[in-house]
Amino acid sequence: MVLHGDAPLRPSAFLWSLPELVYHTIAVGLNPLQLVTVGVVLECMTFFFEIPTGVVADLYSRRLSVLIGLALMGVGFLVEGLVATFAAVLAAQVLWGIGFTFYSGAESAWISDEIGEASRAGIFAGGANWAISTLAGVGVLRCWSAAALIAPLWRR
Repeated sequence: MVLHGDAPLRPSAFLWSLPELVYHTIAVGLNPLQLVTVGVVLECMTFFFEIPTGVVADLYSRRLSVLIGLALMGVGFLVEGLVATFAAVLAAQVLWGIGFTFYSGAESAWISDEIGEASRAGIFAGGANWAISTLAGVGVLRCWSAAALIAPLWRR
């Protein structure tokens, strides 16, 4: 599941991940051991690939690293959504985890390169506050709404 870094410490982490947990249990039919396995696979991918993908961003291109990361995460979400099996969910988590490591850190480094040294502190502090309060709230509401509409379709 998409609980990464300090996510368990944030109150919105559970709300954000609930629709995916509903999908995994109702549509895919995963048992508790399989749910834990999915989470372990995701976290192992992010742990083992963080440094190699960071090297790619630093040596070649931060923009390329961000694009590769978004593409891999997108393919991971498509695989997970289109094929409702345990093997597909595991494969999707591998893709998502590797994609996340390409993206993490590269996006803020790319922005820092573009805006310059003087503007960094104000931009990141202001942007973080706005993003957390606005976009996260909207995203959580949309995920909950989608889960509420879709979950009854997969009841057995």
